[in-house]
Amino acid sequence: MSLSQWNPTHIEFILDQTGQVELLPPIANRAAWEARARALGPERVQAIMQEAEKALAAPIPALTANLYLDFQRSGDRKSYETPYFDRRAMLIYLTIAEALENKGRFLNKCLDVAWAITEEASWCLPAHESRLADTDDPMVDLFASETAFALAEFDAILGQELDPYLSKRIRDEAEERIITPYLTRHDYPWMFNVPGTQVNNWNAVCNCSCMGAAMYLLNDNARLAEVLARGLRSLDDFLAGFGQDGGCSEGPGYWNYGFGHYVVIADLVERRTKRAIPMFDADKVRAIAQFPLRTRLADNEYASFSDCPTVVSLSPALLMLLGKRLDIPRLELMAAHEPDLGLSRKMQYALLETEWLPKSQDTAQPLVLDKHNWFGDMAWMIARLDPTDPEAMVLACKGGHNGEFHNQNDVGSFIVNVGGESLISDIGSGRYTRQYFGPERYTYWVVSSKAHSVPLPNGIAQSINEQDTVRLADKLEHDDPGKDMAAAGKLGKHVVPNPDKVNGVGYASTVLEHVEKDKEDRLTLDMTQVYNEDADLESLQRSTALLRTVPGGCVTVTDTYRFKNGAHPFENAIITLVKPELTADAVVLRGEKAALRITWQGAESVDVELHSGVQMQHGPDLDVYRIAFRAPEQQEGEIKLVVERA
Repeated sequence: MSLSQWNPTHIEFILDQTGQVELLPPIANRAAWEARARALGPERVQAIMQEAEKALAAPIPALTANLYLDFQRSGDRKSYETPYFDRRAMLIYLTIAEALENKGRFLNKCLDVAWAITEEASWCLPAHESRLADTDDPMVDLFASETAFALAEFDAILGQELDPYLSKRIRDEAEERIITPYLTRHDYPWMFNVPGTQVNNWNAVCNCSCMGAAMYLLNDNARLAEVLARGLRSLDDFLAGFGQDGGCSEGPGYWNYGFGHYVVIADLVERRTKRAIPMFDADKVRAIAQFPLRTRLADNEYASFSDCPTVVSLSPALLMLLGKRLDIPRLELMAAHEPDLGLSRKMQYALLETEWLPKSQDTAQPLVLDKHNWFGDMAWMIARLDPTDPEAMVLACKGGHNGEFHNQNDVGSFIVNVGGESLISDIGSGRYTRQYFGPERYTYWVVSSKAHSVPLPNGIAQSINEQDTVRLADKLEHDDPGKDMAAAGKLGKHVVPNPDKVNGVGYASTVLEHVEKDKEDRLTLDMTQVYNEDADLESLQRSTALLRTVPGGCVTVTDTYRFKNGAHPFENAIITLVKPELTADAVVLRGEKAALRITWQGAESVDVELHSGVQMQHGPDLDVYRIAFRAPEQQEGEIKLVVERA
């Protein structure tokens, strides 16, 4: 499937042939909204009304210039982002509550909130613009485009009930800020692959939002066809970033965000064109859709490599839509097993959640996962002792390289989940600040290999080349992305023509063996090239295995190494969020339902390090324990860890 085969002339012809299609029911379509109310059920409707009533009584949060400049001055994102997203959440609850109730009591507040959003000097976040807004140089980032899309959907539902000049204002602002730049500028690196960089989740989010806004706001089919043709060509590059097996190196959280937006726009385009432009038909799309099924460790726990949180709540509506459209019943069942967290704080997802609801009876059915999942392009292996038992041992481990999207220096990292809890953890994404996405990124402990269950040969952490900052894909959140975006679009100095080790791609593992058997699943990596020359490595191999021959399961991790020039120290580590119990011959990790016992061979000392108050992007600060297994100084050796249920 090539989306770029669709040119503007062909798309315009299709749009003309299909005529007008109602993409979203306006409030006047009472049958549609009453059906959504019945599907939601009284409890969900009541929860939406309560949130809308809170928004009705609350003042519209202020967005000041000084709040905007906090990011530039201190690197803090929250002071501006919190009121920014609160405004948009208010609009979501007010809009949907009014559409469900149809009494007019939320209309005036809807008008005020929408008007306030149109008055914002910039719809971008400071983290992506880092200067006060310049109307002569509009930025199209994730949230500017999402704002245009949200206002367009709001207008489609309530526009006829409000002042007509609000609709005009929304169209004028979306045109100037989003649609014209989208069609005319070539300096947004999220849009196309260029030498030295591959687009990531930004591509799908921005394309979906720009295309979606245009589909609601543009009445000119010729111009809409131009927008869709540009977006479809760009989305080809987004899909190219996934392996044929559907692997997403950014993890399940960014799958929910990035690929989720692909699903939203694919559904809209297919409905608007009556499937004359198919966007779900490719085998690759089907493979990507099943990524969370294949990386799930337990309820809401996933393989949390890179900047992925340890606990991920996926959109049930997204899973339902995919399950129905692609005829994958397990995705529908998975949707039923996701927690009901109320409406999303993103308009496009919130509206899906009023339409694509999980079947309540499905919650009684167990979600049985695969015994073994393998992503060859990323070298991720997920092995389950017994997929029919949600509390059985699960191993997740990875190879890859240190130039991945939202990269952390975690080649060789592994997770062990038992009792539904990851007692050996990959702790996920640190607090997002300017510095976290800038030159200082790898000075953050949470990003470095010292915060992962990986070796330290000769005391050296994994590398991305310390002279460089961050690869271009991550520089989207650097301290002057406007400058970097322009440079990237013109193949300027920020694009590295030969990535290799300059941006971490060359600091890579090689898969020596991948074994999938009834009694044992194993991944063996050559990790020699993951470290720079200071490690003095001649060879380093890591073999990680799940053994089903041991009652309750057993994970083994074996590091075999040799240095080039004499004896050096060598250290392996385990990262955990539970306080370890250290005895003379074992370490015990106790969770709420199960415990692990870790023994070792080849280490002469074992120490526990406490890292207190580690700042995370999702959830509270954490106390993280690093268990260090240290071999005697020698030129070659082996450390083996054995992890069993205690």
